[in-house]
Amino acid sequence: MKNANRVASTAAELLTRDFLAWLESAPRTYAEVMEGWRTSCPRFSIWEDALADDLIQIESAAGKPTAQAKITLTDRGRAAIATISTAKDAFVAGS
Repeated sequence: MKNANRVASTAAELLTRDFLAWLESAPRTYAEVMEGWRTSCPRFSIWEDALADDLIQIESAAGKPTAQAKITLTDRGRAAIATISTAKDAFVAGS
């Protein structure tokens, strides 16, 4: 069971890294992010976890709908990309 938890944890970390890298690669709106990343699966709540962990932020302009708000990485989110990449490399090396 310990190995299964490690695999699930690593899978979530890799998805988080992919999500953060996707956000970093181009400007994204709230609507785009919701279409591509929102989920009801409790094991892979990438959007919700990234928001709760202060890895991303919602930048909304007064008078604009939420769907047009920009989703950007925080400093912590940019730092997490490097940290998660290091964890992935260590996992692959240990497999």
